[in-house]
Amino acid sequence: MPLCTRSSYPIRALVTLFTASLSLCAGQEPAAPAAGNDPEKKKGKIEGTVTHGLSKEIIRRAEVTLMPVNVKGFIQMGPDGPPGTRRTTSDAEGKYVFTDVEPGRYQLAAQKSGFIRGVYNAGGRPPGKGASMMFAMGTQLELAAGQVVSNAKIEMTPQGVITGRVVDEEGEPIQNLSVSTMHSTMMQGKRRMMPMGNAQTNDRGEFRLINLMPGEVILQVSPQRWGGTPTGATDKQPDKAYVNTFYPGVTEMAQAARIEITPGAELSGYEIRLQKARVSRIKGKVLDQAGAPAKNLMVMLMPRDSGLFSPLGQGGTQADGKFELLNVPPGNYTLMIQGPGTPGYREPVTVAEEPGEDLVIRMRSPFTVEGQFVTKPDAKIDLAGIQVQLTDEDGIGWGAMPQLKLGTDGHFTLDKVVPGTYKVQVYMNSTDGGYPSSIRYGDHDATSQSVPITAAGTSLKVFLDDAAGTVSGQAMDKEVATPGVMVVLLHTDKSRRGMFNTKISPTDQNGRFTIKNVVPGDYLAFALEGVEFGAWEDEEVFKKLERKATKVTVTRGGTETVQLTATGIPQ
Repeated sequence: MPLCTRSSYPIRALVTLFTASLSLCAGQEPAAPAAGNDPEKKKGKIEGTVTHGLSKEIIRRAEVTLMPVNVKGFIQMGPDGPPGTRRTTSDAEGKYVFTDVEPGRYQLAAQKSGFIRGVYNAGGRPPGKGASMMFAMGTQLELAAGQVVSNAKIEMTPQGVITGRVVDEEGEPIQNLSVSTMHSTMMQGKRRMMPMGNAQTNDRGEFRLINLMPGEVILQVSPQRWGGTPTGATDKQPDKAYVNTFYPGVTEMAQAARIEITPGAELSGYEIRLQKARVSRIKGKVLDQAGAPAKNLMVMLMPRDSGLFSPLGQGGTQADGKFELLNVPPGNYTLMIQGPGTPGYREPVTVAEEPGEDLVIRMRSPFTVEGQFVTKPDAKIDLAGIQVQLTDEDGIGWGAMPQLKLGTDGHFTLDKVVPGTYKVQVYMNSTDGGYPSSIRYGDHDATSQSVPITAAGTSLKVFLDDAAGTVSGQAMDKEVATPGVMVVLLHTDKSRRGMFNTKISPTDQNGRFTIKNVVPGDYLAFALEGVEFGAWEDEEVFKKLERKATKVTVTRGGTETVQLTATGIPQ
């Protein structure tokens, strides 16, 4: 799946985009591997072992992947990895080897059933208690021309497992229910509970959740909420039905028990008694832009205030455009409608105990945004390597990800944009040294704030400069180089931060890092060890980290060198 393209399923799109941001969008930008046909670049060799993270025993038949970091253009995220990805298998002694490796920077990872995906770390510590390991960056390996790296050890953490059963109010098992582990994750400045593991109950009501990462989770059971007719419901008597239930058997997420998963833990005996509550319904009809019934569209409800990042209702439109979502607990939601070939629709709704009037939703007409990249006459910028995105005002990724079509003389179009308030995000090819110096949408300054984009006819102008700055250096801990820590570069102006302006890089095996394409300005630099990805977006955490920051001023075309002290979150 190409980076920063839209999926038909919003949650998957957001997770894909957010995960990809670790190596690219967030600003990790080391030099690309050299071309394979350059006779002056001697090839190197990387070899090592795959071992058990607890027992230290060797692991046979693990799949080891060597991925070049940051090739020219956008990395194709997916099962095959970026271009140039190579794979091998550890032998009977747990050893692996890659020969004829081009100079450059790489990421090493290993996979095997029963284990969490392991990354080459070389001494870096994993996130601390309560932090999700989903976004652990590991250590990237810098390979010089002709260099042989002979001890690239990859330690694999055994998976966590949780087993249990789901029963009804009479203690009878319930089949075909979805059970999820919910992890706390920082997303665009807000802490949300996101599903990271899922299993279905069998005919005995039993579930088995596998491949769980160390950390703190809660268990959630989700009854099905597809279309149909509720039993015994009238307009004056709302339904009473099974609702989302959290272990040990509560309907409020705040009351759920927290479960600590340690590496290799096999936890059992978790019985969840599914709860009933008074629920309501949402009914309506969706019309297309011409007023005709819109069929075969997905309709979903996402909680708006609970901190839960998981749909609580979903269904589809019928041939007449009608839809019905059943068993919806009262509360505040975002109603989302989308499908193949549609630009999407979203609107806040409040669900009361008494069913409200049927909704009539007319899909908004999409339009094309005309734009232009404005550069200086002598600027050397590859316009083909630029991506422009529109992110919704709430910042959780439900925005438009239109396909950019590049024309002549720097003109471009963004197709199928629906009216809304957006933040304009510009991502540039990391090899050209360019950056957006300012962004204008009509009379609005869109450089660092959201702007209303509501109709065709207003031009989007992106002013580009080709002399971005570079920040490089080394992370130390008591005068010892620290590999595998996360270097974060935050603009001192909060409004200038965001997915594409916050720069992130792991240190290599020597504790060194290089961050390119930095927009000139004042920054705070951190070397974070054992800190959850995105933790700096929490205001309280940021205040603590700020005391440990190193101030860096990046000038146009300048290179700044800093030495950072690795730190966790100060108490």
